[in-house]
Amino acid sequence: TRDPVSEGARLTASVRQSPPRMEEEGVLRQRLLAKENNLRNLTKRYLSFVSSIESSTTEEAEAMYQGLLKELTAYEFTVLKARAHVDTNLRQIADYDAMQQTIDAEMSSTQADIERLAEQLKEEKKIRQQKEQYAVLTRRINAYP
Repeated sequence: TRDPVSEGARLTASVRQSPPRMEEEGVLRQRLLAKENNLRNLTKRYLSFVSSIESSTTEEAEAMYQGLLKELTAYEFTVLKARAHVDTNLRQIADYDAMQQTIDAEMSSTQADIERLAEQLKEEKKIRQQKEQYAVLTRRINAYP
């Protein structure tokens, strides 16, 4: 016979430990590359600003400086957004772990209840068998005058 409680725990453990699917890996790879491109753009903007400071006019340098500030602001927003995602994911993981502990505790409690009720059922079956034997003996005794 199959034990549904231990089978459920096994399935839960396999779900928690399963590696990301290929599609998920592709999505994650694309996200990392996009963030890397943002950093590359920022680096290029900074290097062009630094190299052109001496050779350009004040207006051109100011325009490049403003462009660099915009790029920095955009990158800062990207970093803050990523940090918010990380914080959200950490909270979700903590919530899922708490839910898993609750489920594990409930499964243990249910398993203990099942074992207790199985023992109680054995006792009740034994008592019923004894009552049936008693009834048979009573009928035999009552058959004699």
